Amino acid sequence: MSLFSFFSRRAGLQSLSALDDRMLNDLGLSRSDLADAGRMGAGATSLLAERRNQRASSWMR
Repeated sequence: MSLFSFFSRRAGLQSLSALDDRMLNDLGLSRSDLADAGRMGAGATSLLAERRNQRASSWMR
C-alpha cells in the first residue's frame, strides 16, 4: 500500500490536517493541497500524489 493510498480516506485527510506546515512541506504538500483534496472526493489521493510529484520534480532541478 502506498503512502497516498493509506491517506485516501477522509480520516487520512484529517490526520494530515493535524500536521504542522513544516511536516506537510517535508511530505511535499501544503494546506491548500489538503483543502483542494478535501473538495475532490474520490480523486483526492491522485491530486495529492500529483502535487507532491510536481514539488519533488521542481526541487530536483
